[in-house]
Amino acid sequence: MKLPTMFINTPGPIRKWRYILVAALSLSLFLGFMFVSEAEAEVSPLLQGGQITLSGVVGDTQIYPLGNSYMLISKESKDKETDLLLEKLTAKGQREWSLPLAQPGEEKLELMQMVGNDIVIILSTSGKAGFSYRMLRLDGTGKIIWQRNLPLKKVSTMNTTNDDGLIVIGVKSSGIGRNSLVALKMDNKGSWNAVADDVSRWEVTLGNENYCQIYDIKQVLDQNDYNDGYIIAGYKQMGGQNQKDAMLIKLDTYGRLCWQHTYSRAGNDEAFSVTPLRDENKNLTGYALTGYCTRINGQEMYLLHTGTTGSLNRWPGIDRAIDGDAVKFYGRGYETVGVGVYPVPKSFEGSRTIGKESFDGDAGVLLVGLQTIETEKKLLVVRISEKGRDKWESRQDIPGETLIMGEANQASTVQLNVVYSSSVPDDLQEPITVNLLKLYMQNVSENDKTKSQTEVYTQKTEDMLWETVTLTYETPEDKAGRTEDIKKLLARQSVPALVSPRSGRGEINWPDTSYYLGNLVIGKADGEGTLLFPNGVWYKGAWKNNMFNGKGYLRFPTGEYYQGEFKEHMMKGKGIMSWPTGEKYEGEFLNNQRDGQGKLTWKNGTFYEGGFKEGQASGMGLIRWPNGERYEGQMTGGNATGQGSYYFPSGEWYRGEIANLAFEGVGVYHWPDGSYYVGEFKQDRLNGEGYYVWPNGVQQWGYWKDDRYLGTNPDAVKTRENW
Repeated sequence: MKLPTMFINTPGPIRKWRYILVAALSLSLFLGFMFVSEAEAEVSPLLQGGQITLSGVVGDTQIYPLGNSYMLISKESKDKETDLLLEKLTAKGQREWSLPLAQPGEEKLELMQMVGNDIVIILSTSGKAGFSYRMLRLDGTGKIIWQRNLPLKKVSTMNTTNDDGLIVIGVKSSGIGRNSLVALKMDNKGSWNAVADDVSRWEVTLGNENYCQIYDIKQVLDQNDYNDGYIIAGYKQMGGQNQKDAMLIKLDTYGRLCWQHTYSRAGNDEAFSVTPLRDENKNLTGYALTGYCTRINGQEMYLLHTGTTGSLNRWPGIDRAIDGDAVKFYGRGYETVGVGVYPVPKSFEGSRTIGKESFDGDAGVLLVGLQTIETEKKLLVVRISEKGRDKWESRQDIPGETLIMGEANQASTVQLNVVYSSSVPDDLQEPITVNLLKLYMQNVSENDKTKSQTEVYTQKTEDMLWETVTLTYETPEDKAGRTEDIKKLLARQSVPALVSPRSGRGEINWPDTSYYLGNLVIGKADGEGTLLFPNGVWYKGAWKNNMFNGKGYLRFPTGEYYQGEFKEHMMKGKGIMSWPTGEKYEGEFLNNQRDGQGKLTWKNGTFYEGGFKEGQASGMGLIRWPNGERYEGQMTGGNATGQGSYYFPSGEWYRGEIANLAFEGVGVYHWPDGSYYVGEFKQDRLNGEGYYVWPNGVQQWGYWKDDRYLGTNPDAVKTRENW
C-alpha cells in the first residue's frame, strides 16, 4: 500500500497559556461534569477504551483486536430478550469459542481490555433508576473467572496496572441528588475493598460531580518499574459554559491526591490523552498531554509538555528555540481533536543505515488527532522528538468504518500500533476487514518501486502505513458443513482412472508449485520423501497418504528447524525445535505447538523445564539461571504465576504466591542465619502485614513498606512514606 508523503509541520504563532496549581493538601478536587461539547460527545467512546463509528451509526456487530486474535460482539435475540454474544476469532476469522451474556434488559458493551492473557469487559444496562454496570474477567478459553457489579452510575475510563489488576474511574451516588467521581483500584480477583492500606485495591472519592469529566488514566512507573501512582486527564469547569480548562491529576499508589493542575485559555480546553515521559535511564521527566482547544475558526489539537509536578515546562535539550515550546498547536483551519499521545519506544533513538545513508533516530512521542475536512474524517499524525522538534506530520485517510486506539502498553521495541479501523458487514458471509496503522522504526518501503526517492526517504529512519487483515468468519458448524459440501462436489465429478499408478520412487508437482520427490504408493507420497515449498521451507522424512507422518526434519528459510515426530501433516509427538539465535526446545508437541512436557533452553544457559500448553509454559515447571538462582512452581500463560518457590545461591529462599516471577501476595522468606519473614509481599519486597522472626525465635509483628518496618499501626504507612 502506498504511503502518503509526509511533510514538515509549520508551527503557528506562539500562544500563552495559564496554569493553576491546587495544593496537594486539598482534601477534595470538586470534580464532576455538566456541559458536553460536540468534540467530547463525538470521541468520548474512543477515548475511554471503546470504539467510534465514523458515520455515527453503531451497527449490531462490532470487532475488537485482542493481540493476535479478535473479539466479535453481536446481539442475539432469544425468548423476547436481546443478549450480547461474544465470539473469540482466530487471526483468520475462525471461531474459537462463543459466550452468550444472558442478562435481564438489553446490555451494551462499554469497555474492553486485555490483562495478560485474560479479557476484561464492562457492560451497561439501562433501567428506570438509570444505568447499572457489571464487569467480567474471562480467560483465554472464554471461561468467566469472576464478575462484579460495579457501584457506579457511569463509567468514565479504565486501564490496566502492572500488578495484573485494573483501575476504573466513574460516577457513584453519594446521597439524594448528589453524585461523586470515584476511582476504583481493583486487584486481579476483582476486589477494590481493603481493610487497611493496600496498593492493590482501594476506592477513593475524587470529589463532587460538578462540571468535570475524566477521559484517561495511566499508571506511572518509577525507575525500577514499580508503581509510582496514577496520572489522570480530563477537564474542569472553571466558569461559564465556555470555560472548560484542561486538567491533570496525580494520585499516589494508594489513590491519595499528590497534585492537580488546570491549563486554560479563552474558550474551552479539554484534555483527552496523557502519557508519562521517561529518559534513557527510565527516570520520570514529566508528562505529554493532548486534547483540543476552541478558536474563533474552530478547534485545534494541542500538545502540552509538563514537568513531574504538572507545571508547564519547555522540552529538554532543545535543538532550536521554537522546538522547546511547552505548548504546541496543530490542525489549524480544520476541526481537529487530539485523541492520543504515545511514547515512542527508546530503540527508535538509535542510529541505523537506510540504503546507503546513515541516520540518527529519535525517541519522543507520536501525536494522533481526529480531523474533520468538510464532511470527511481523517487522522492527523505528528511525530515529535524527545527534544520537542516536529519531525514530520502526516494526514491519513481512514480505510474502515470504525476507530479504536492502539494499546496503551505495547511490548514491541521496533514498531508502534497507532489505531485500528475495521469494517464488519451485516452479512458475515462477506469478509471482515481490520486495518492497523503502524509506525515502524525501519523504513519498510525502501524497495517500493512505485515511490520516488523523495517519498521513500521523507521519514528517513521511520515509516508509517496501514496494514490490512481480511477475516473469513467461520464457525465449527460452518467448517463441518463445508467439508461435507466438498465431499458431495467431489462425488459429482467425473474422476479419471489413474494412469499407470506407481509404487516406487517418483515426483509430485502440487498446485501451489511445491515439489515432492520420494516414494509413491498409487500416485501418493508414502514412505520416505522430500518436499520443497515455494517459500523455501523444506521437509524430509516419513509420509503417509500425502501427509507428513512419522519421523521427519522440517527446516525454515529463517534458519529454525524441527526434528521429530509428525502426524497428519503437523508436529505431534516428541521433537526438537532449534532457532538460529541459540534457543532450543526439546519435548512434546501438539498441533505444531509446544504442548506437554519439555525443556526450553536459551543461549545464555537459562532453561525452563516443565509443562507447556499451546506454545506457552503452563502447569508446574522449573526455571534455572546460570548464576545458580532457580524457580520451582506454577506457570500460567508463559509466566511464573501462582504458588512457587525461589532459591538464591546465597542460601536465601522464598515460598508463596508469585505473579510474573515477582513475590506477590502471602509468602515466607528465609535467610541463611535462620531468620525469616511470614506475611505480605509486593513487587519482591516486604509490603503489608507480616511477622519477622529472629534466629532466637523472637517475633515482631507489624506493617512493612518496601522492606522497611513501620510499626504496628497501619496508619504508619500514611505518615512515614515520605521519610
